[in-house]
Amino acid sequence: MSRMVSKSWHGNQGVSRRGFTLIELLAVMGIMILLMTISVTGMRGMRRGSEIRGAVNSVRSTLMLARQQAVTKRCKVMVCFVKLGSTVTTNQLEIYSVSGGTSNLIHGVVVLSPAIEFKAPVPANIIFTPSGAAAGSLSPVTVYLGEKSGSLSNSLTVWPLTGVTRTMD
Repeated sequence: MSRMVSKSWHGNQGVSRRGFTLIELLAVMGIMILLMTISVTGMRGMRRGSEIRGAVNSVRSTLMLARQQAVTKRCKVMVCFVKLGSTVTTNQLEIYSVSGGTSNLIHGVVVLSPAIEFKAPVPANIIFTPSGAAAGSLSPVTVYLGEKSGSLSNSLTVWPLTGVTRTMD
């Protein structure tokens, strides 16, 4: 905004005062409030989307770690999907090594954000063989994640023959 030069006609004639008028200041403040409101609402949407992407990346890295452990240790490794229920307060993943009918927890529990949940159908578990393949099914296994109270969702797929995971945006 440019500075206004206004001449005062009461009191000293011909004396000029420099400054902004009250109307100009209010207009600038209104524009600033409008821009801040728009940016805050945009940031909320970005945060919601980043929570889901973060959860999908966390699940994907957990599956990749389990596959790597299966190949490295030359044993079956199982990833269990524990869905929110009566005894569990968060959605989480657990990695177990499976040998001789027993399973041992080899990686701590991976807990998802409280605002994110597994969407149906939730696989009970995914087992990786020593070759790195996902055992148990010839069709791909898809894991769906989404907001508890919202429409945003994302998924990732584990391909059975190779054990490779891909996100579906």
